[in-house]
Amino acid sequence: MVKLKTFCLHHTGAPKRKEKLLPVFDRLEIDVEWVEKFHPSEIDTSKLNLQHDLNMGEISLYLKHQYCYQQQKEHKYENILVFEDDIILPECTAGVFDAFIDNIIKELDSIEGDLVFIGECCNIKPKKIQPGQYVYYHPSYRSRCTHCYLSNYRCVDVITEELESITNAMDWRFNEIIEKRKLKSCYSHPSFLQSTESQQEPSLLRNELWKK
Repeated sequence: MVKLKTFCLHHTGAPKRKEKLLPVFDRLEIDVEWVEKFHPSEIDTSKLNLQHDLNMGEISLYLKHQYCYQQQKEHKYENILVFEDDIILPECTAGVFDAFIDNIIKELDSIEGDLVFIGECCNIKPKKIQPGQYVYYHPSYRSRCTHCYLSNYRCVDVITEELESITNAMDWRFNEIIEKRKLKSCYSHPSFLQSTESQQEPSLLRNELWKK
């Protein structure tokens, strides 16, 4: 198995986001597959098992995440690392970043965890931080937004099966799946923020453009 495959989900209608991230990925030596499919204007909702009133931006993002899991299952990637294009990555060297991700994978494997939310939102953190520990688990943990997470092959069958039914936006869909299928969801520390939540740029998902 390939140990790690990295994706970045990008809406082509916001090219400046990609332009901003390209030099960051180069600096950190991250080999990324850009997922630019599923533009809202190209989606035929009649072909989807859509069970929630989502706007087209939310549906587009959902399908991009679904694609990553389909690729993981098809190619048997041991882990996938998924970024959205509003991720804020740290000012560090490639070596430091690689070591961080390696530690995430090792600690997730040591507890047989399913996925770890490296992205942070709403100031959701582990209650007690231990020096030298990167992955934290508690049965109450659900998602922590979807701008950065790592998912292991242990849960790929469950998640690809569940994602066929679009019952909610992607972050809430993760919550549903984690609870329903008893997945071992973890949080990382340190964690990465997103530019939209920190109000450095507007959210594309709440744009009037996507309203039906």
